[in-house]
Amino acid sequence: MASQQELVEQLNNFRIEVSKLKNSLNELDREKESWFRKKEEFSAKIRESIQKINGSKSKRDALTSEVKGLKPKRDSINKEVSAKLKEFDKLKKEKAGLAKSIGIKESPSRIKSQMEKLEFRIETDTPSFEKEKELMKKIK
Repeated sequence: MASQQELVEQLNNFRIEVSKLKNSLNELDREKESWFRKKEEFSAKIRESIQKINGSKSKRDALTSEVKGLKPKRDSINKEVSAKLKEFDKLKKEKAGLAKSIGIKESPSRIKSQMEKLEFRIETDTPSFEKEKELMKKIK
């Protein structure tokens, strides 16, 4: 059996070893807590990102449904525009045909402006009677 001195020495060695193990355990505990805090921070960031994504998804879905609702309106308006354009082209061809059959070479708006110029000229100038007759004939 060991002597009392050896037992005290062994006890001291065990105490030192227990103290070292306790310090090591405390250090590992601090490290564990540090990693846990980091994990919690990342979890919070992930939750925040998920909430933003869900918000964006709901906005996107709302906009998509709005677009789906507007597409039929757009299509009907496009059909109307197409029909009006066809009618316009038809009228344009008809106008050209009538102008050709009557023998009009110039556009009506240009003829109107020429008439207004001639009338203005008659009103402001004092042309001779023959000249005025000629201008009036041209206007007719």
